[in-house]
Amino acid sequence: MNKFKLLTATTIFALFAGAVLMHSCSKQEITDKPVTGNGEVAMSGGDINFQNKLVRFRDKVGYIKEHPGFKSGEVMSVDSVVWYLEATINYTYGHPDRKCNEIYNYADSVYLNNSSSGEATLDDIVLVHDLIISKIGDYYYNINEEQKDFILTDISKSETQNGQTKLSFTASVGSGWDNYLYPFDETDFWYYGQGMGKCGPYGGNFGEDAATKIFYLLPYYQPIFDPGPGYMVVYSDVETIDSHILFDENPEFFRNPGDPEPVDNWLDYYMFYASSEYGDENLDENEECLDTLEMNFYFNGVQTMIYNKFPAITDPPDKTYMQCTSLEGKFQSDDYSGVIFHEGDFKYGIRHIIPVTGDIPVDLPF
Repeated sequence: MNKFKLLTATTIFALFAGAVLMHSCSKQEITDKPVTGNGEVAMSGGDINFQNKLVRFRDKVGYIKEHPGFKSGEVMSVDSVVWYLEATINYTYGHPDRKCNEIYNYADSVYLNNSSSGEATLDDIVLVHDLIISKIGDYYYNINEEQKDFILTDISKSETQNGQTKLSFTASVGSGWDNYLYPFDETDFWYYGQGMGKCGPYGGNFGEDAATKIFYLLPYYQPIFDPGPGYMVVYSDVETIDSHILFDENPEFFRNPGDPEPVDNWLDYYMFYASSEYGDENLDENEECLDTLEMNFYFNGVQTMIYNKFPAITDPPDKTYMQCTSLEGKFQSDDYSGVIFHEGDFKYGIRHIIPVTGDIPVDLPF
């Protein structure tokens, strides 16, 4: 289908209606916590319990590090270890609400000794705690950026064998936050991905594409949650939603309800997707080049997924959006068709409001 067709104002409004709804919904995030008589956001009972857990765990870790010969004898299930490590590291070092121009992602793993009953000693937990922080710190300090902050880590357990459990983790570091907000204008014609730059009547800008332009703009439109003076936000139970894996399982979840046509490779979904099955036998610039209208539509569409759609499928439901850590334009093919699409990793967690104590968050150890 030729996408450069005449659009009526009604059609354009219908196409964008679902995406624009996101703005009114996301503003609710600022008022979803109890408010005191002074207008300040108050800690919930769950947040107080969360902070107390972290403080007790940090105290135990600190005591063992200060007394290396001490053997506590305390044990913890591997699932609990994962929860405490992730939440404590994010609490101590994380800046989850930082708005960044660029996100650097690091993936690694460590091994935790555990018994046949799936429990680990506190001594082994401390060793793994320090090893994860050391690995993240090495990665962080090797990023050649003047402005940078550690944002978050996401830890999960993998296979267990020979008395060890593999703990896989990702770490996200953000850089550069001196920038201005800008919308996509009449010069924003971009290839979908692969760093192919501008398209249509424009050229150049190789190394950039529609996916990277949308990705860089997302943090500037992210609602700011203010926990109030003397309080900070910490996230636990971090999970990652891979949009393309989810799309393969349920494409209708991404469907644009304002699209008046059958699937035809033009604004069919909130996130960019085109297939030779629905249009030209060979995908060409007609599908690969996103014009200004499409750029703005998919930018709003991604936000619709972030704030309105994805939270409903987190475990548990309605976790808070933290960061989009990657968004790429990709190509796949098989014997029957080729597809081009945008794939992103979106981080969600349970948000807690706790009082600021000491110098938290602190810099990663060098």
